[in-house]
Amino acid sequence: MGFFELTTAGAMLAKAKRELVRLECEESIDHAYNFFTTAYHVTDYLKPVLSAADHRALVTEPAIHLCADVCNKAKHMTLTRSRSDPLTHSDSGAIGGAAINSVAINASGERWVRWADGTQLELVQFAKFIIAWFEQFFAAHGITSEA
Repeated sequence: MGFFELTTAGAMLAKAKRELVRLECEESIDHAYNFFTTAYHVTDYLKPVLSAADHRALVTEPAIHLCADVCNKAKHMTLTRSRSDPLTHSDSGAIGGAAINSVAINASGERWVRWADGTQLELVQFAKFIIAWFEQFFAAHGITSEA
């Protein structure tokens, strides 16, 4: 049983894609939280259509673990269950971290997540990677990614 129109894994992936568009337009915490929470929970919608072994492989995939970390960090503020607690960082991209004449030169406004093992991911690029990863996973398992 789904939630309104979110009745299939494809519908949940389509929602993640809509959240990505919002995140690309505005790198706010609201859009980052919505994207990673939605994207990680695609795994829940895949559980009924995968074998137990395929679902176990899915949720132990390193990219999905990182996605879960971002989702759970935003929800719980601190990760404690055998996962390193990632740190967040915003980079204005301005020279010296300050704007010149009120206009930041080369400002990017990127938001980053860093893990203790040295993994560092920029949110929008990571979000795009997660969507592409799920699309490949769906195709490899014969699951439609259309809502």
